[in-house]
Amino acid sequence: MFSLSPWGSFAPNGPVSTTPGTANKTYHVTRDDYSNMMDITRLITKATGRQFERFSLPDFVPELIRRCRKEDLLFPLLDFLVGSVDNISAMEFKRYDSSCYQMARDASAWGKADPSLEDTVNGILKFMYRKGIISVAARKVNALSPSDGLVDWTDAISATAS
Repeated sequence: MFSLSPWGSFAPNGPVSTTPGTANKTYHVTRDDYSNMMDITRLITKATGRQFERFSLPDFVPELIRRCRKEDLLFPLLDFLVGSVDNISAMEFKRYDSSCYQMARDASAWGKADPSLEDTVNGILKFMYRKGIISVAARKVNALSPSDGLVDWTDAISATAS
């Protein structure tokens, strides 16, 4: 399972624990809606134009070993990923029920719903671009198309990060 939630969406919900009726319960703090890496890579492609090659988990680790170099940001995690492939595989279809958290969050005066997955991914892309981790920034949103409600992604910002 992979839950992509910005910390900022949880921090305002800390007071959930002080909301009446929330004591002695288990709260799985995950996104309200399920998403997977395919959803995330689709959004990255939509935002940047970058395409991804898909690998099954058993094929991913050898490919990671082949491609990862000492100067890569992922390199410090390489041993962990190689040693954890079986654990990651075992968790692939695990889901957590966050309905108890959602009910407490929604009952709290300070509760804040999840931002959209698209907003979360674009926030990560903006951060990575500013830090020089990626060289293509997320495309700017111009306007909603009146005909279909989809976002116009035509203005791509393409620059090499310094």
